[in-house]
Amino acid sequence: MKGRLKMKIAAAFKVVPDDQDIKVAGDRTLDYSKAKNTISVYDLNALEVAAQLAAEVEGSAAVAITAGPASIDEAKLKKSALARGVDELFMTADDACAGMDAKATAAELAKLVAQIGDVDLVVCGDGSADNYAQQVDVQLACKLGWPVVNAATKVTCKGDVLEVERTLEDAVEVVEVALPAVVSVTPDVAEPRIPGMKDILAAGKKAQPVADFVNGMSEVCIKIMHMIISIAPFGVFGLIAPVVATNGPDILLPLLKLILVAYLAMILHMVVVYSGMVKAIAKMGPLTFFKGQVRAMTFAFASASSVGTLPINMECSEKLGVRREVSSFVLPLGATINMDGTAIYQGVCAIFIAQVFGIDLTIGQQCVIVMTAVLSSIGTAGVPGSGMIMLAMVLQSVGLPVEGIALVAGVDRVLDMMRTVVNITGDQSAAVCVDSLEKRKEARKAAKAA
Repeated sequence: MKGRLKMKIAAAFKVVPDDQDIKVAGDRTLDYSKAKNTISVYDLNALEVAAQLAAEVEGSAAVAITAGPASIDEAKLKKSALARGVDELFMTADDACAGMDAKATAAELAKLVAQIGDVDLVVCGDGSADNYAQQVDVQLACKLGWPVVNAATKVTCKGDVLEVERTLEDAVEVVEVALPAVVSVTPDVAEPRIPGMKDILAAGKKAQPVADFVNGMSEVCIKIMHMIISIAPFGVFGLIAPVVATNGPDILLPLLKLILVAYLAMILHMVVVYSGMVKAIAKMGPLTFFKGQVRAMTFAFASASSVGTLPINMECSEKLGVRREVSSFVLPLGATINMDGTAIYQGVCAIFIAQVFGIDLTIGQQCVIVMTAVLSSIGTAGVPGSGMIMLAMVLQSVGLPVEGIALVAGVDRVLDMMRTVVNITGDQSAAVCVDSLEKRKEARKAAKAA
């Protein structure tokens, strides 16, 4: 976008009753009494286009504008608009604006544009969910004295000129229009983003104290964990010294076998389960999957933290073709509860400790270890060293001596590195599969609609 340093883009949206809450009364009229306010589904595309155009040029800003009755002035609705990529919201909420036609709506929006000042582009939806009149864009352009282009399927800014692509019945038309201008977009122009928790919290000033409290508590917990990890070597020495004194130094030699067995089990789990799942569900080759995931796996091996690897895992997810709305939900959830590597680690360590202490485990006890390891891994924190804490619960479930943890504590970091790789790779495989299933579902809906 050479020739233009920055832009100010306004996205116009209409507040409508949520159609899911509209009921049919006994006299066959529509009952809106319990319908909540929501942004018109067509205008979500306008908000997305404004946010994307503003993001393309440094220093640009996207704002949202709307007008309607006093009932639209509610915190939840404002957060919903601000969480979709715009920087500010300008609203006219007055009961005098209730039931406005297209001309009156355009007049109120024109006042807001004048109030903002220096607006280069107004983006509107193709229509509204309650009254698909398709007249507001034209009326608004007349009020502002600007050119207007409707039914846009692609919008690109090139300096002071806007390039708009329109898909007609038998051709694709490309129109260039000088800024400032008004453009209405179709649902095909861009897929509206699904606001994440971070976007929603950032959108509301009232939620900022809560966000600050949560972030502060998170920092406190991380500091405490780091303190525990820093003094852990002394504790490990104190625990392992009496074990070695009682059983002799030869007891340390099997630790190498423990590491080899654990690594082999984890690698087999990734190669067989994860690559097989991705191949069967997402139709993606294992080499393609692991090639796209290798950066996150490398960082996970070095950091031994599932939560710390999350940002890089999300970047790898985008390279693998997973949509942002899927990865932003599946990966944080997986970093919290999906701990396959930890479950394998706990199971292998429990069997190892039983062998060291000469305890024979029955098939029933081994099944209990498997179940307890899986369940305890779900509650394991995604930070280094947390799996060893949950190992105590696994040992107690079958009556194994808890002091056996001292045997594996010395090599826990080495084991932690690989189990973190397994954990984040499992998260990614789930994201790839979920995204593939969602795309198939959308394709079936589109085929039925056609």
